[in-house]
Amino acid sequence: MSKYYLLLSFFILHYGVSAQLYFSENFEYPDYTTFKTEGLLKKQWTFFHSENQDFNQNNLTDKWESIKTIDFTEKSPGDHAIRFKLRRMDSRILWNDVMVRGSIDNAQVDYHNFFTHIARNEIATWDDPHRTAYKPNKKYKFEFDIMVPDNFEFEHNYCENPSNANYDLTGQWHFSYDVRNGNTMSPISLRVVCNQWMLNLNPDNNPEEKDEDFIPLGKIEKGKWVRWKFEFRLHHKKKGFIRVWMDNKLVFSKEKAKTIFAKNYEKCKKSTVYFKLGVYKPHWWSRTTDVRERVYYYDNVKISK
Repeated sequence: MSKYYLLLSFFILHYGVSAQLYFSENFEYPDYTTFKTEGLLKKQWTFFHSENQDFNQNNLTDKWESIKTIDFTEKSPGDHAIRFKLRRMDSRILWNDVMVRGSIDNAQVDYHNFFTHIARNEIATWDDPHRTAYKPNKKYKFEFDIMVPDNFEFEHNYCENPSNANYDLTGQWHFSYDVRNGNTMSPISLRVVCNQWMLNLNPDNNPEEKDEDFIPLGKIEKGKWVRWKFEFRLHHKKKGFIRVWMDNKLVFSKEKAKTIFAKNYEKCKKSTVYFKLGVYKPHWWSRTTDVRERVYYYDNVKISK
């Protein structure tokens, strides 16, 4: 009988823990095309914001339109990481064509599409409410590695006032498009502000960011892999929480907190949130900068509940 209970305990422990794993990705792919094909087939990732766009509608990706790439690099034998690269578009296209004439090579500019794509290179977990979208009142744990390369150029303006800085978003939890037709801010995001890692919290969906919503997490060390772990519960009342670990050290904790502004986007329809990683630089053209390129490396994504 004791052997039976021992085996039963092992079974429950082993498979119970394994059953908690919700999503994992180690980026072991030879190229972007293979990654995209498998990501779509498995319904794990979406790639809308990682694709170069045909802004002048000539059925080609012209050189000036080719501003973002995703590829894979070998960290060690048999271990790869994904690399996101985003190049700043030629400012003459932005100012002379888009802002002055409202057209590029006689093709009328779709402003929303244009400004959505020129500032980001991101992938997102599949926004499927039954699989890879994350729901209010549930507890989730997200883990991933990020590396800022040695030749990374930090911004230097407004470092003491992060809401006015030309920051980068390197990981964000975002509402489904159904919520207010996409007119929402990320309630939780990890950012690079000058040479600092910062957490940004915006549970009230406030379009005017405030300095006090930026929480310093630590100084960035170029060329060093950092392991992040975010654990939170999304709640529209003070029943949520968020905890953040950096290399297994707890660097932020907020308990009994409001973490999202609403649980429903329509009557009786729950809001869902999906996870995005890569690079998003929303103020590249509206704030002072000398930076012409952004590169980030990621690996070992694991999501559990």
